[in-house]
Amino acid sequence: MIFDRDIFSLSNLISDIKESKGNYWITTADGLISLESESRTYTLYRSPEGGKEGNDMTALLIEGDTIYIGTRTAGMITFHLSTRTFHPFSSLENHHVKSLDRVGDSSLYVSTNGGGIKKISSRTGEILDSIEHSSDRNSISSNAVYSFLWDGNIFWVGTYMGGLNYTPSVDTLFTVYNYEDKFDSRYHNIRSFKIGKESKLIGTRNGLYYIAEDKEEVFLYTTRNSVLTSDIILSVFPYKDGYLIGTY
Repeated sequence: MIFDRDIFSLSNLISDIKESKGNYWITTADGLISLESESRTYTLYRSPEGGKEGNDMTALLIEGDTIYIGTRTAGMITFHLSTRTFHPFSSLENHHVKSLDRVGDSSLYVSTNGGGIKKISSRTGEILDSIEHSSDRNSISSNAVYSFLWDGNIFWVGTYMGGLNYTPSVDTLFTVYNYEDKFDSRYHNIRSFKIGKESKLIGTRNGLYYIAEDKEEVFLYTTRNSVLTSDIILSVFPYKDGYLIGTY
């Protein structure tokens, strides 16, 4: 689906997708889009105070009436569903937010492009902790963190040119994901991923990888062998019996 007939329009640069009460919320470089999946109608919301920088949105997380939104250069803002209004939230030292994930009842993990991962208060925006690359061989392999997931037991961290990092327990020990000799994420630019029980979808700058270890299957989908209109995969989100794929 193209949101603007101009293929170079900023509203066609889709970075994140989430669902709430039958609507899909999508961050773009031109603002926040609400998409009604059945009618395929949509509304674009722009922050009146953010200007162009504040509307270059890169990630979102929905909690109740609040959508937490990361931007490319203006830190974080919120969008209230009941009033359809934007509000300032947190100004991070590294402003370029790449992904958001929930942890516990009152904290968020914020992945940044160059500042590693920040754990912040979902109430105040205060930085509570950091996960960063260091000389320790068990640290994350890059501070340019493009995608992140905490599933309650395992940290999954997608990095720029540092592969897909993970830890088997909630501590500081990380390693880079590979599947036998069929796929090694070490030298890939990991822009997005979806980790499931039966399969993994990994979005890179060179296409979308589908990995099903139980079936010993690895497929790479690109513009050359699929309906993808870009090989840069910025977001992967479940949709009915398939997935919504956000591209650059």
